[in-house]
Amino acid sequence: MITISRLIEEILQGDDMAREAVRLRYLNMSAYAKKIRPQLESRLYKPVSIGSIVVSLSRIRSKILGEPDYRPAVHIEDLSLRANLSEVSYEKTKEAVIAAAKLNTLIIHPDAFFAITQGTHELTVICDSAHLEQIVNQFPVEPKGRYADLTAITVRFIEQEYIEVPNMIFTLLSSLAVARINIIEIVSTYTELSFVVRSKDTERTISALSQFLASRKNPQH
Repeated sequence: MITISRLIEEILQGDDMAREAVRLRYLNMSAYAKKIRPQLESRLYKPVSIGSIVVSLSRIRSKILGEPDYRPAVHIEDLSLRANLSEVSYEKTKEAVIAAAKLNTLIIHPDAFFAITQGTHELTVICDSAHLEQIVNQFPVEPKGRYADLTAITVRFIEQEYIEVPNMIFTLLSSLAVARINIIEIVSTYTELSFVVRSKDTERTISALSQFLASRKNPQH
């Protein structure tokens, strides 16, 4: 039999803002109880009193307060950016995969930004805009998506500190979500994460991520 407390825990699990308010002791229990009561009653098929919800919330709060912060303290070592990037995406056909495999021979400059990501049904190439047409010409089909005027903001971290830390990427993404920054792509390597955004969002992205720099420094271009 499902209980009020179990349902409230499920609701809080999907409500990051409320859960964080509980952890910081900011949540107005009565107001939140009134908000979620219709949802509880529809699941339980019976009336639920505000008092019962508040009592359950109080018990759950004690449990949440005993948990580690789900946003770990993140300190990135370096932040850099590459402007004037473009992205092109294709259906993942045999021909497209073969064409993508040959692209590494075209991009020989060590400082060029170049990334290929392959999913189940698509593959995407992100590169300096100067190389875009050269890359597109290698594919036998038209791309399904094409974007220009992009910037990659890359953060680098120490592998020993974060490779096994839960929610490290979530913490960085949360800072961008709060700033309402639209992320076009995320490219990851062993100790780097690159957030590809519209060029118009570059400064706001840098501002959001700079708070995590271990020591303040200017982004490298």
